[in-house]
Parts: sequence; C-alpha cells; structure tokens
Amino acid sequence: MTAWSDGGGKVTAARRPLHGTDPVARWMPGVLAKPEPLGMARESAVISGEEGILFTMGGCSVGALTYDIADGRIQNLRFQVNPDKLTGLV
Repeated sequence: MTAWSDGGGKVTAARRPLHGTDPVARWMPGVLAKPEPLGMARESAVISGEEGILFTMGGCSVGALTYDIADGRIQNLRFQVNPDKLTGLV
C-alpha cells in the first residue's frame, strides 16, 4: 500500500509518499483526528476515472480522495488538497 498527498505547498500535506501498510496505518489517525470544518460535505464521486470521495465547502472543492481496491482491500490512497488541481471538480 502507498499513500500520496498533494497540497501544492498551499495546504498541509505529507511531503513524501508513505509506503507500506504500517506507515500508512500510523499516519491515518492523525489525518482523521483533525476536526472537520463546519459546512464541509463529502460525497462518493468518480474523479479522473477512479472511485473516490469529493470534499466540498460552499460549493467549492476542497479535497479529493481516490483509491484502488484489489481483492477486496484498499491498495493505494491519493489525497489531493492542492487548490490549483481541484478546480473544475464541482
């Protein structure tokens, strides 16, 4: 398993990919522990042809998560929070 995140230097994100189930599992609680801003919505979406979750606030995209599933297990996670790359998703 590998997890990537892209904040484009504008939004906090991991600087390097995380490789392996253990590093990703240790990183995820920190990501999930951050309080969700009021008014944030999330919905299932197809993002660049991949299954994912789109996060929006006030009708604007603020994050996208895509993932690969094989044999019933998540294989890779991609977090996009770079505002320049989120335009056009909503």
